[in-house]
Amino acid sequence: MTEIVRWKVDAIPESPFGVSQRLADTAPGLSSKALGRALRLPAGSRIRRRVITESLRVGLAAAGSHDFEKLLPFYDPAVVYDLTGSRIFTLGDTTASYHGHDGIRVILAEMAQSMAMAHQLEEIADAGGPYFAALTMVRSVANFSRIEFSDEVSQVYDARGGTIRHQWTLDGWDAGIEKLAEIASS
Repeated sequence: MTEIVRWKVDAIPESPFGVSQRLADTAPGLSSKALGRALRLPAGSRIRRRVITESLRVGLAAAGSHDFEKLLPFYDPAVVYDLTGSRIFTLGDTTASYHGHDGIRVILAEMAQSMAMAHQLEEIADAGGPYFAALTMVRSVANFSRIEFSDEVSQVYDARGGTIRHQWTLDGWDAGIEKLAEIASS
């Protein structure tokens, strides 16, 4: 079995949800090239932890602000964005999977139409190589009803070459750790 290194992530206190807009604005400076280099380092190494953590912060801030142009360079043009493990994001559609940059644009636009959302990065799990996962607390406000809700969501990544080739979104951290172990062992 693959060893998984985990670490907690401190909140960034600049916004109500802990995600800094300033981070989203720095996305071009944190390239997929830096991520690709860091992913060659041993799981849990200091530089690898730092680059993964900051890449996730930037990506989540860009997604939260619907800034596709800052987000898309982190994704392979043929990315598979798999939401089949999340009842939160699929609203019960267990076939929800999106492909390519256009798919990323579609899912984020659909989410933006229905709710305002922010992700607070809480913990990261690193299986080495191109595989890592993030636990986020997703806080949402429905656009029409203004109902607020929050839930824990795992994002599991296969980032071969420094760009995300496959992303799984799953409800809860246990499901994310299980998926991470599965893909890292295959």
